[in-house]
Amino acid sequence: MSRTPRLSVRPFGLRISFILTAALAASSCNIIFSVSPELWIVESGLEEREARPKVAWNVVGLNFVQGFRIAVHTQEATGAWSDLDREQREYRVDSFLFTGTYTVQLQSRSTAGIWSNASSVEVVVFAVEPFTPTDPLFGEPANYDPFDGDPVQWNLDEIQIPRMWGLIRELEGLGLIEREEVVVAVVDTGYTEHPDVVDLMDTTIGYDFISLDTNLEPPVPPWYWAQDGDGIDPVARDEGDNPGDNSWHGTGVASVISATTNNSLGISGIALPDASGQHYLTHMPVRVLGVDGGTTFDIGQGIAYASGLPQHLQDYSDPLPQKSAQIINLSLGVSVSAFPLFSDPAS
Repeated sequence: MSRTPRLSVRPFGLRISFILTAALAASSCNIIFSVSPELWIVESGLEEREARPKVAWNVVGLNFVQGFRIAVHTQEATGAWSDLDREQREYRVDSFLFTGTYTVQLQSRSTAGIWSNASSVEVVVFAVEPFTPTDPLFGEPANYDPFDGDPVQWNLDEIQIPRMWGLIRELEGLGLIEREEVVVAVVDTGYTEHPDVVDLMDTTIGYDFISLDTNLEPPVPPWYWAQDGDGIDPVARDEGDNPGDNSWHGTGVASVISATTNNSLGISGIALPDASGQHYLTHMPVRVLGVDGGTTFDIGQGIAYASGLPQHLQDYSDPLPQKSAQIINLSLGVSVSAFPLFSDPAS
């Protein structure tokens, strides 16, 4: 009996396929990039608060990564590669970048020392310089005695308003934003005709909601009085909140918001004109505070008026303003020890 020879078959193709797959896995990995499409650079001092470009990534699937390298290229020049640790998953540029479009490339290195194909992402960078207005009191005039070395308007610098101004001017210059008109109501002691705030103030849409006055003999202590003798009326002029020592608080608050910026006069308001000098803010003065304060009823009336809410107004029959406020500012507080709270219809 003859024996049929057996054919020895080995899964050679399968082995080659496995080896090839392992080699590919060892030499490449799936890198997922994440980056903000617009990254803002502030000045060139590389301070901690600067928003310098930062990219992040992750490795999906089998991780044979032994290290990374990254490069930042401009449209004109190729950047040098920087080696990164295998555990690193984000990178923040360590130098100042000017306005432009940059390409960030990332590669991974396998255990065999083979570099993967580069993953890339485009980063749009705007280099923003703080805008310095011409107003003489914005900085530190020669006759100013600074407190702890701070300039006159240290508060604007503290909340980085000059950087915001620079960003707005940069975006406008690039045609990336368009402004809209905005009405800001200052619900306070009313207005005075200070030369640095009148340009953006519209007194025709203001109102006085102080309902009590000296000639009305109210059954309340002598604060909350209007001092204008006519109760609720369409004139929001500040008649004073403390005879002999008025604070003119409404004008002071309004100046922070709407003092004409970049007019070479006084201080700078937060509202910045565009490059042509056009402003987009209107200040609505609403008077609710008289001698030493006001009532919550009158304050509520002022808020309702500024908001354009007729259903919440009492003892008021005139038309509401043609422009209602998008922003209402209330710089108010109460000291119970100094003035006991007076119960009114809105409390």
